[in-house]
Amino acid sequence: MNALLFKIGLISFFVVSFFIFSEEKIIKKTNNKKYNLKGRTLLKARKVYKKHCLTCHQRTGRGLKNTYPPLKGSEWLKKDKEILIKIILHGLEGEITVKGKKYNNKMLQLGTKMKDKEIAQVLTYVRQAWGNKYNTNKISAKDVAKVRKKYKKRKKRWLVEEIEKSKKTK
Repeated sequence: MNALLFKIGLISFFVVSFFIFSEEKIIKKTNNKKYNLKGRTLLKARKVYKKHCLTCHQRTGRGLKNTYPPLKGSEWLKKDKEILIKIILHGLEGEITVKGKKYNNKMLQLGTKMKDKEIAQVLTYVRQAWGNKYNTNKISAKDVAKVRKKYKKRKKRWLVEEIEKSKKTK
C-alpha cells in the first residue's frame, strides 16, 4: 500500500512539475518586445481570448470565412480605444467591411461576462497578435471602467452606423 502511494505521489510530482516548468518556459518566450503585455499577463490575455473570442475569430485571428471577420490585419483595431471598448461591452450589429470584405453578423455583448481588466488585456492583445502592430499603447482597466460608466444605461448593441459616426483612428 505504501509503495502504491509513493508511486502515485511521485507521478503527481512529475506531472505538476512539468506544467509549472512549461508555463515558466512560455512566460520567458513571451517576455519580448512583440507584445505590450508581459509574462503571466500575456498568458491571461490569451486565456480571455480563448474563452470569449476564439469561437468566432478563431485561434489564428482569421475569423470564420463569410461569417465572422478576421482580427488579423483588421483596420477596425486601428480605431480609438473607446470605440473598441464600446464594441466589446455592448456588441455590434450591422454590415461592416474588414480587409475589403463585407460581414453582416451580430457580435455578442460581452460587458456582463467580462471584467474591465479582462477587456483591457484582450484588446491590448488582439491589437498586437498575429502580426498586428496597431497602437501598441496598452488599454487599461481604468479606460474600460470609464467607458463602461459613460454608457452604463445602454442595453442594446451598437449599430455600425453609430460607430461610424464616432469614427476615430489612432
